[in-house]
Amino acid sequence: MKKRSRSIDVLRGMMMTFVVIAHFNREYLHDIIFLFHMPIFFALSGLLLNRTKLVAEKSYLIGKMKSLLLPYIIYLTIDTFFVQRQRSIESLVEVIWGGRAIGGVYWYITCYLFTIFIFAILLRKFSDRMVKDLILVGGDSDSRIAPCG
Repeated sequence: MKKRSRSIDVLRGMMMTFVVIAHFNREYLHDIIFLFHMPIFFALSGLLLNRTKLVAEKSYLIGKMKSLLLPYIIYLTIDTFFVQRQRSIESLVEVIWGGRAIGGVYWYITCYLFTIFIFAILLRKFSDRMVKDLILVGGDSDSRIAPCG
């Protein structure tokens, strides 16, 4: 079993704190934090992925889907139908589709899974170096045009 990295845990904790501060403060501090917090979350998530299993084992990807999508869909279905009392097919489709279709912070789960799928495909088709180059060249931190969030 791999040993946890204290520095990554500290960085994750700092990013979570920044997110809370940014959502609380809607002025300059909000704008500054929103420049870097999600790119760092995605980078950390990439560091923590087991790339060998991601490429070689379908069960790893299926496990990621189950561990993220199952609680996501259950929670949002309960919230949509019983708390917000929106009982249309359109509401259910928005819950399942995710991304910008739903409000709040929930877009991250579906966007993260989509990114893992794309990453797995790229790793299977191209060399590790080529994938890194594609990510560096294709990455865009401008959230106004990013497809997920």
